[in-house]
Amino acid sequence: MNQSKKQSYFIIACIIVPLSGFCLDIYVPGLVRMVHDLQTGRPQLLWTISFFSYGLALAQLIAGPVSDAFGRKKVMLVSVLAQLIVLFAILIVQHIHWMIALRFLQGVIVAFAVVPARAVVADLFAADEFQSKMKKMLAVWALGPIFAPLIGGYMVAHLGWV
Repeated sequence: MNQSKKQSYFIIACIIVPLSGFCLDIYVPGLVRMVHDLQTGRPQLLWTISFFSYGLALAQLIAGPVSDAFGRKKVMLVSVLAQLIVLFAILIVQHIHWMIALRFLQGVIVAFAVVPARAVVADLFAADEFQSKMKKMLAVWALGPIFAPLIGGYMVAHLGWV
């Protein structure tokens, strides 16, 4: 495989990997408003964060073998498309129990995107270059939880999001 194609795959992986932290933290600034909009208590709303984390953690155990069996590209593509569907469902749901279930499902789907994306780097690059790429990917991954609350806060304050 030529170097430019490897770089393209690496960039795509770097876009996908921060989803785990980004999806977890983007709606934190809107939690207060969501308590009112969903007519629920704060503890129940915080379950959406816990259940997202549970889904992400549990699905990582099987996402690797599934992506090995069906191919990383297919698994990542299906999960990114499924993520869009779940995001739209989360936007329209009006009951906290549905929100909790959808957030768990979102965590599972994100795992099926993130795990193969990280594995792509190991597939494409040899020892020294692999270490360099993983350091870059780690830095990019850290941007998700850093920028997600900023973006979520902007959307709440200026776009009336939530």
